[in-house]
Amino acid sequence: MATKTLQHRPPQDMGCPQLQLTDGCTHGKCHFCDIYNGVPFTALPMEEVIADIEALARTTMSHEHRIYLTGGNPFALPVDVLEAAFDEVEKRIPQINSYGGFCRIGDVAHKSDEDLRRLAARGVDDIAIGAESGYDPALAFMEKGCTAADIIEQSRRLREAGISFTFFYLAGMAGAGKGRDRLCPRVQRGGPEPHPRRDAHPHQDLEAGGRHRCGPVGGSGRDRDRPRDTHLHRAPQLPVHGQLLA
Repeated sequence: MATKTLQHRPPQDMGCPQLQLTDGCTHGKCHFCDIYNGVPFTALPMEEVIADIEALARTTMSHEHRIYLTGGNPFALPVDVLEAAFDEVEKRIPQINSYGGFCRIGDVAHKSDEDLRRLAARGVDDIAIGAESGYDPALAFMEKGCTAADIIEQSRRLREAGISFTFFYLAGMAGAGKGRDRLCPRVQRGGPEPHPRRDAHPHQDLEAGGRHRCGPVGGSGRDRDRPRDTHLHRAPQLPVHGQLLA
């Protein structure tokens, strides 16, 4: 399906079928955003969503089990609306059991613990969150609408509900010389082992003045024959390993 605006997608979701539930962003104030500022947040009519699902059902391959929800922050929708969309997907593409997409920290804060557990039970996992920085002055200057403490607290609630997540971090947003130390006020170095397929080790190369060479994205076997989505906004990824501590 053709999306209405550019879409950010993390590299691990480049090959997923996309389903647009919303357009615009509920916040729409981040100074660095080149996609949704000025685009009012709207929920697409369910009949339009169903028509898109029927189109997806004709092209989704039998081994594909995940749908990437597009729009600025589709998880701002009420849980009942999200579950209704999932029901329509699974009626027509029964192998789908996983959903991703972008989510704001405020979207998590506005949902109860029970809401988050319901989403986890329906297959919402590995969502993308634009944390951008753990440096409060930078977050305030960019009008992110959250603080580092908010990021830590809502991350804790997601983990407890069983929803994994990927943070997007804007290197340099905190100012010269502060990027590495301002990931979050309390980051424990080391953390989990790197993902064997999609993680790299760029920091040493960058600090030595070299260049980190990233592999191609969106070229997996399952999407090689798909037409390229001209609405896809490709962004470089710099994996950072650690644990956020409450």
